[in-house]
Amino acid sequence: MAILKNSLLGLLILGYYSIYAQNNLDSVINANKDKFIYVSLLEGEWESLDTFHSNIQFKVTNYDVHLLPKVHVNPFSFNLKDSATVSAKGMALNWPPYDCVISYISKKKLEIIYYDFMSHQPTLFRYKRKYTD
Repeated sequence: MAILKNSLLGLLILGYYSIYAQNNLDSVINANKDKFIYVSLLEGEWESLDTFHSNIQFKVTNYDVHLLPKVHVNPFSFNLKDSATVSAKGMALNWPPYDCVISYISKKKLEIIYYDFMSHQPTLFRYKRKYTD
C-alpha cells in the first residue's frame, strides 16, 4: 500500500511540474509569436560572453534558419516569415522539447533565452559578434 501511495504522490508531483513548465513555456511562445528579426542581422558567427567563449552561428536554409551547433540531437530552428525576416522564437525538435527566444540587442550583441521542458527558470546567454579577418 505504501508503494502505491508513493507512486501516486510521485505522479502528482511530476504532473504538477509538467503543467507549471508547460504554462510557462506557452506564455513565452505567445509573447514572442509575432516577433521577427532581419536575417541579415543574425548572419555570421557569435561568441558567448561567459567564461567558455563558445561559438554559435546561424545558417539559412530554404525554409528556416538553424542555430548551430546542434543541441542534443537537432539544432534550434527558426521559421522564415519571408526571405528577409525570421521568427525570434525557435525550437529544437526533441523530446523533451527545447525552445529559445532571440533578442537582437545591437550590431555587436545578442541575447538568447533557452527554455527546457520541466525547468522553472530559463537560461540566458549573451553573445558578441565574432569578427574574423
